[in-house]
Parts: sequence; C-alpha cells; structure tokens
Amino acid sequence: MTEWAAGLAVLILMVLVADILTPTDAWRPFIRFTAGLIFLFWFMNPVRHLINDAESFTISFPDRIEKWVMEEKISGEAVIESMSAGQTAYILEQSEQSLHPLVEETCRCEIQSLQIISQNDEFRVMLTINPEDKGDREKISFQVARLLEIPEANVMISE
Repeated sequence: MTEWAAGLAVLILMVLVADILTPTDAWRPFIRFTAGLIFLFWFMNPVRHLINDAESFTISFPDRIEKWVMEEKISGEAVIESMSAGQTAYILEQSEQSLHPLVEETCRCEIQSLQIISQNDEFRVMLTINPEDKGDREKISFQVARLLEIPEANVMISE
C-alpha cells in the first residue's frame, strides 16, 4: 500500500512539473487531460485487485472472538431465562391475590392462604382452609378444580 501511495506522489509531482514547464497555455488542457486519464487508471488498480482477490478480504474470527460470542450468547440466554422466571413468579403472585376472594366466594368457606405452583407447564393449587371447613374438602377441591379448569388431583388442601 505504501508503494502505491509513493507512486501516486511521484505521479503528482511529474504532472505538476510538466504543467509548469509547458511553454504555452495551448498545451495545458492536453497535459491535464492526459494526467486525468493516468490518475483514473492509477486509482482503478486497487479496485481491480479488490475484485480479483475478493477471497483474501473475507473475515475470519479467531477462536477467542468465537468463544466470547458464545459466552455472550449463553449469558444473554441466562438473563432472558431469569427475567422469564421473575415474570412468571410475579404473574403467579398476582393470580393468587385475585383468585383468593373468588375461590372463597365460590366455595363459601374461609381460605387462609392460596398458593399456585407451576411445575412442568402444569399448575397446582395449594389451599389452607379453616379447620371448621375440613369436612367439605372434597367439595372444595371439586369446586376449585372446576373454577380454575385444572384436574382435581392438582388441588391440595391443608388445614
């Protein structure tokens, strides 16, 4: 590349000297036209090399960069997973708060706590009821399962 730049500098100096040494103004347009053609071909040479040797300009990532990219991908996936888990926990908490009065109204009993657990894309509901309502466990379990549209086996009741 430095040879090309040095050659360009010599060419510019030659054109300047030729322009200064012309005895009349009649020759100047001819010298400038010829110099323009020479400059055009001079600048086309690197473009021709780029086109002919396009394969030498391909980008290859060293192992360290590839390793860094993989680490960043894994880190990004971990962040997304933790955000998703946090979002799921928040949604379950909000669901518990909104379902608590609805389940109490449907079952006509006092529920001390309601907890929704998500396991393997399946939801389980854990209810803690008032000891006075322990005789109605099957009825409560059936009503909660029907209300939440989950299998009755996924409703667990404790006192």
